[in-house]
Amino acid sequence: MYYLNQLDKFFMINNTGLYAMKPVRFSSIEFLGSTGSDWHKFDFNLSKILTQNVLYAAYHEPKTIKEISEFLFVQTDIIEEEIEFLENNGFMDRLAGNKFLTKILIHDLTADICEERHRIYMKYAKIVCEKYVPLILNSSFYKACLVRTPPNGADGINASLRNSQTHLSLDSCLLSNSVYTPENDLNFLLWSVITFACSQKFNIPEINDNLQKYYTKRNDGSENIAYASINNDINLSFNNECYKTFGELIIRYPEQEAKNLSLWQYNTFYDDRLETNSRGLSMLYQYFDTYLNSTSRDRMTPRTVESMFYRGLLTKHNEKACANLLIIDKSMNEFINILPDFPKEFIQLNHKLAEETFNLCKSQYPSHINDLNYAYFQKAISSSEIITRVLDLLQKDGTLKPLTESQKKTVNMIMFAKNQVCPLQ
Repeated sequence: MYYLNQLDKFFMINNTGLYAMKPVRFSSIEFLGSTGSDWHKFDFNLSKILTQNVLYAAYHEPKTIKEISEFLFVQTDIIEEEIEFLENNGFMDRLAGNKFLTKILIHDLTADICEERHRIYMKYAKIVCEKYVPLILNSSFYKACLVRTPPNGADGINASLRNSQTHLSLDSCLLSNSVYTPENDLNFLLWSVITFACSQKFNIPEINDNLQKYYTKRNDGSENIAYASINNDINLSFNNECYKTFGELIIRYPEQEAKNLSLWQYNTFYDDRLETNSRGLSMLYQYFDTYLNSTSRDRMTPRTVESMFYRGLLTKHNEKACANLLIIDKSMNEFINILPDFPKEFIQLNHKLAEETFNLCKSQYPSHINDLNYAYFQKAISSSEIITRVLDLLQKDGTLKPLTESQKKTVNMIMFAKNQVCPLQ
């Protein structure tokens, strides 16, 4: 009820309080860098409308607690509590004179700039579709998936299939010795592999190294840049919802390092996730890994198994339980290395895209984050803005087909389980 009471006070109507009358709302909040154990707490607190408006109030210029209180027409003791959380976790800086300045990047663009930025992004996304996606379709990895290997194959996942006591159905889900996809669906595999390849292979080391200078070290051990977009009430000629993402998650299990178990997830408009925070996913995936291990499965409660079905990790195929996500019998780094390399010409392409978008948008950001903003825009071609438009264009030209309701729960999720017993029988 405390959370609701805060909002009740915040929404008190005042004849002169602009943000009390019409509060700012973030359409998305993301982190660039590593996430830690408190990610779910950050996600909850930063999703509160009051917290978002405190951040926005001190974004363009420093303000005292009293000034923020007067700006938002919210009691000072409530503002103090919000700022304590934000300052302690690196989302605000305390300056001289007890003034506070927001330390996250907030995208708040006009309709005209959004239209022109979309045109630029679509132009470059089309180049990625024309120059890089064919490299994936012609790669040895994908060609191996085109010919289904019989279940009594020689190595990789097939070997673990023969030795496994698991009862999970895999009679038509095996694409090669090292790849599992539900119901042998190449389209489902392509969605995840193309998204993964663009998010990983398009990272330019020098740009990443430069960005790390702006990472904030948070109390939970994570180091990242937080950024958000304002949900402006503007009319656009395109559906901007298609290009919003809710972050990329990479979960590794140090305690299971010998098993080479890791998980990747990229959340977009095209999925229908019931779980997006790292803590919830980490626990869910550990349950899932336990379920794949036939010697441990009997210790799981029916409620836990039901939860995996509900969240889409498990589904039914031929009346048997079947894993409902892409599983690759390689470590994540090994899989990255077998994907087509970043074309050298894309380095210059990235530079052009970064300059175009930065120069277009820079007037919309406060001067105190100009250096961070410039560094952020240098990740242009690996940004979610490009990746989501690549998916949009590939769906429109038929390279990617529409997903089923079941597939929407686990698309763009990959479990890397090298030398593991996989759900294939």
